[in-house]
Amino acid sequence: MADRDQNTRDTPEELCAKARKLWLNDPRQLDRVEEMYRTALLATKKVRQRSNKFRRIQALAKPDYRAAGEKMALILCQSGRSSRAKDGLAALGFNCRLADCALNYPMSEKEASQLAGTDTQHSPCLIYDNFLSPDELLKLRQIFQNPKASYWRDHNYRVEPPSPYFSYVYHLRKDSTKTFLGSLARRIQRHCRNAFPEIRRAKYVELWAHCRPHATGHQLHMRKA
Repeated sequence: MADRDQNTRDTPEELCAKARKLWLNDPRQLDRVEEMYRTALLATKKVRQRSNKFRRIQALAKPDYRAAGEKMALILCQSGRSSRAKDGLAALGFNCRLADCALNYPMSEKEASQLAGTDTQHSPCLIYDNFLSPDELLKLRQIFQNPKASYWRDHNYRVEPPSPYFSYVYHLRKDSTKTFLGSLARRIQRHCRNAFPEIRRAKYVELWAHCRPHATGHQLHMRKA
């Protein structure tokens, strides 16, 4: 049986579960989350050897130790301490990771000012204010905003453990008039065709949504087919 932490009286497994729950529900407590993961990772337990002597080994089972180590490394990388995560990631078998600019992304004032002066003609993203009507925005909120809405319930969506990935693919011509989301996708295509001429040739659009806290680590990314 694993030794219990003297301060909390929790087993290492219980500490990891509590740390994850706290991280998901209150990111302001990240220092406490880090402390709990560190305590769990450093915990040891006694095991009896064949010689009838005792020795100490890590208390967490290998899968739990790896999961806690990954979470600890993510906290370090996202708080400007990626150099301290290097040895731990190597010990877990990792030989590469996302760059600091992807994991620890708050911008400096200089970077923000440079971004504000970027030529929008060459920008990979454009922002259109008031693209949606008030009624359309309300309908999207009814579909997605409440974590207990039917969209999430009907797909058995879970945050922890994460549910399997799912998405919808719409044919931009055949399906765009049949559903609310399909019609929005078609409008976006028409609206953006001057800024992105290649979008005129698109035949399909993939749509998906997530309802996860920041700690689940699903980062913004682009897919191109």
